[in-house]
Amino acid sequence: PLLFASPVDQAFLRALDTAKSMQWKIVSSEAMSGLIEASDTTTLMGFIDDIVIRVKEVGPHETKIDIRSLSRAGKGDSGRNADRIREYLKRFSGSR
Repeated sequence: PLLFASPVDQAFLRALDTAKSMQWKIVSSEAMSGLIEASDTTTLMGFIDDIVIRVKEVGPHETKIDIRSLSRAGKGDSGRNADRIREYLKRFSGSR
């Protein structure tokens, strides 16, 4: 997870914008629950991976961003899910 010094509503919009910038398919986004669900298709084999981002207020001006990525098919992902999470957090933090 990433702690972000921002009110939850601003952090949610940033989280959603970051997911869109990754060219993921946004399946659902609910600001009230702080939940974003998306999917991404691997380039090589065309597998679909599911991504869930949770945005939760932990203080008046502090928000926790939690992201998970899971492959739908296969037993291994060759580190793709971990790479996806690292890239997302890097972009979210503003260090592209």
